[in-house]
Amino acid sequence: MYGHGYGGAAAAPRVAPGTGAAFLADFVREMDEMRGMATKEAINALTMIAADNAGWAADIVGAIEARLRSVPPAHRLALLYLMDSIIKNLGGAFREAASRNIVQTFTGAYDSADEGARASMVRLLGTWEANSVFAPPLLTVLRQHISRAE
Repeated sequence: MYGHGYGGAAAAPRVAPGTGAAFLADFVREMDEMRGMATKEAINALTMIAADNAGWAADIVGAIEARLRSVPPAHRLALLYLMDSIIKNLGGAFREAASRNIVQTFTGAYDSADEGARASMVRLLGTWEANSVFAPPLLTVLRQHISRAE
């Protein structure tokens, strides 16, 4: 249903839609269960939870951004893949919320990543560029940051 190439079939979401702030705490727990492993099932389940709670788009994106800042570098790529899935599949308010901090979010993760994760992030940025996921000026800043870091 949701997702684009991260693994097998989607798991059913375990968080009920519309349960307010409690839902957000559950969403964070679900993110934490990924533990750096970006399986299609986990990403699809969280993407479906986000879809069911689209009114909380800014809070969901904010929770992913906060987690990206607080987890070990080895776990950040999985969270970027989650953000990617939510933005590409749901767009709208999710894309708008992610656009506000995508430069800081992406460059912070990139700067702390090992070479393998950096290569994956370069490929991820390429998909964002190919699909115009973010505004061209934001994508240009991200590409320039990668070029300077190499």
